Amino acid sequence: MEDNKSVKGLSLIVAQYLANYSAIDDPNDIDGCIIRSTEEIISDLADMADLNANAVAKAMLDMGYMAVFLRDGRHGWAMKPR
Repeated sequence: MEDNKSVKGLSLIVAQYLANYSAIDDPNDIDGCIIRSTEEIISDLADMADLNANAVAKAMLDMGYMAVFLRDGRHGWAMKPR
């Protein structure tokens, strides 16, 4: 089990990854958004931290990001470039 300090550190790494993005307010308004899965985010940050899906999902939700489910079957976190 991870300690609280470790979880906060992992959340900060995810927050820095998201510095050039913002969360959306409406899951139906995803024009211009990048859709990234939890696993893609973990892969992007693999050389910086040993993240797991729960830590990434918690950080994303805590920062106001929402998961979207597209008609073509894709799903992931909606990240709007700033």
